[in-house]
Amino acid sequence: MGLTFKPDWKTAKPNYVARFGEYQAFLDSMTEGDVRDAIRGACGKFRPDIDAWIQGVSDGTSSAIVEQGSHQAEAPKTGGDGFSLHLTLRVAGKANHLYLGQKMTGAWVINAISRAKPGGGGFETLTAGA
Repeated sequence: MGLTFKPDWKTAKPNYVARFGEYQAFLDSMTEGDVRDAIRGACGKFRPDIDAWIQGVSDGTSSAIVEQGSHQAEAPKTGGDGFSLHLTLRVAGKANHLYLGQKMTGAWVINAISRAKPGGGGFETLTAGA
């Protein structure tokens, strides 16, 4: 159990490069420790059903795998200037996009999560509330 990383989690995928452009620099910007710290820092910031699996991943009682590191620059999910990156985290067989911001200290924070809606019907994006 716990958080694991695909062997190629920090390798740009050719089909993504063709679609979104070169992004290896974004992948190189985070370490496994940065990802673990960001997940730990997200505990208690989301609604209870989301927080439960974040807590489980953080404390190692739930399995999750980082499939793709920080990539795909886009407008912040929480509004404002700048850009956000996301990483892909698979929990219980479902892919989740964890949207990242960065503090002035350089520490990464998870400020939003997109996931498949329970029961189907598309995706939902949930922002950190605390």
